[in-house]
Amino acid sequence: ATRIGKVGVVCALTAMIAILIWQYGVHKSTNYKQLMDIFLQTIGILACAIPEGLPLALVIALALTSNKMSSENSLVKTLNSCETMGSVTTICTDKTGTLTTNRMTTRAAYIDGVLFDVQGAEPVGPRVAADTTVDADRKKLLAYLMCVCTMDESGFRYGDDGKTPIFLGNPTECALLKMAEELGYKYADVREKVVGRSAN
Repeated sequence: ATRIGKVGVVCALTAMIAILIWQYGVHKSTNYKQLMDIFLQTIGILACAIPEGLPLALVIALALTSNKMSSENSLVKTLNSCETMGSVTTICTDKTGTLTTNRMTTRAAYIDGVLFDVQGAEPVGPRVAADTTVDADRKKLLAYLMCVCTMDESGFRYGDDGKTPIFLGNPTECALLKMAEELGYKYADVREKVVGRSAN
């Protein structure tokens, strides 16, 4: 409706300017009483450009759209929002907590010259722990680094089923801490043992 109104105003002003140029520029008319007639003609063009029933039709259409959206659990405060949402072609959304469960998994690693490549969605920790080509001291050093060089608020606990980890803090660091536990080192115990590093 706003766009149509703007177009109507532009058309009316263009018509008025064209008539003025034609009347007083080309024909050199001195009858300035015709200015009122030109003004009335401009108002007539403006009235024709915007149909009388258009605003009402738009309001009814937007109201029906709003009602349809509310039935699909999408509430809007203003009717203009329906028109905006109907014009959307691309939706950008954040993924963490919306499209995913805010839980990451370490699926690959490169340790001491040995590549543990991605194998589906399975975590890499158990494969590293079972591997005999990587020295046990290297695995311990890696686990200690992951436990110590992470923020205090990063950690995880298990849900009611005792299997699903619930991450607390940075999800990337939590994935590394989970890998450390898969290597046989619980981050809380490591943080408590290391001098200058506590679990709090």
